[in-house]
Amino acid sequence: MIVLFRSVPPFIEFCKAENGSLSIGQTVPDREELGKVIDGDAQIEGIGYLLSHGGEVFTDTITIVGKDTLDTIEECIEFSPEYNDLTFRAAKLFFETFPEVPHVLFCDTAYFSHLPDEASAYAVPYHLREQGIRRYGAYGLIHEWVWETIKDISNTSVNKLISVHLGDTPNIAAIKDGNPIETTVGFTSSEGLPSSHGCGDVDPTVVFQLYAKGMPFEGIYNLLSNDSGFTGLAGKECSYLDVVGDNADPDISGVKQILLYSIIRYIGAFVSLLGGVDALVFVADDVEQSKKFIGEICDSFGFLGIARESIIEVKEPVQEIETGNLKTKVICMEQDQLNIMVHDLKKTINREI
Repeated sequence: MIVLFRSVPPFIEFCKAENGSLSIGQTVPDREELGKVIDGDAQIEGIGYLLSHGGEVFTDTITIVGKDTLDTIEECIEFSPEYNDLTFRAAKLFFETFPEVPHVLFCDTAYFSHLPDEASAYAVPYHLREQGIRRYGAYGLIHEWVWETIKDISNTSVNKLISVHLGDTPNIAAIKDGNPIETTVGFTSSEGLPSSHGCGDVDPTVVFQLYAKGMPFEGIYNLLSNDSGFTGLAGKECSYLDVVGDNADPDISGVKQILLYSIIRYIGAFVSLLGGVDALVFVADDVEQSKKFIGEICDSFGFLGIARESIIEVKEPVQEIETGNLKTKVICMEQDQLNIMVHDLKKTINREI
């Protein structure tokens, strides 16, 4: 059995992978409750942890956890206190409880740790950059998997790729020859596309305007990170599937248009940065429910030779892509973070052995 942990504040989500199936649950970050997640008699192959933000400390997507690694994770709490603190607690407890079991840390920002300076830098005084104020990206596990998979299954050369991750926290990455050159996510995923609860791009002076009107900084943070996005626009709890589903509430059609506009705007910019694009890849937990929305995105890129009928849905990991004379491949892939972590953890353990 493989056990995975990732933070979903205020809870810790755990996943048990055994015999090809995944079971997922949540627990509170209490030592006693966390300890109940793994049965002491269970046969554990390995334990994995997802670190949402590794700052400039973790530059490798996968790290074998040792005692020194725990200290390093603790140093990263400041980059994303809500998430990283929960990861640190889980890693510390289970590393001490199961010292003989391989432990692996997955860092979701590491893939973007070497973004070009012009893409990672904010136009702020340089001493702030030295203190870690820069753009870090996110969801690196997903985007790295997209690149590696497309390279493996494409029957033609793919050097310039745009990876569009659809879900409650949608985000996009531009990848050239395997290296990300731009992404929608900045210091945190609050920057970029609007999400289920996050505002996305917003003028930073809005913060001070709200503060001047009497809202405390904690309240402003909560507003922009938890009460905005699709939920804030709709005036009620609203997920990605609520926005793009076939049975979407007519009252939130405006939310869909805002998300659609933002995605098109970023894809257009990334095509320019790449100097063209060989493959436009959409990845989601459930592609079927996103097909219509993906088609609407493609409708805006007819000048690239993209059309709804050119969309290829990859069903099997080993499927070869045939695209005829299309200049730009449009590919839909179904995958999630947990499956990628299970696969990579097994591969890492076998390599270490």
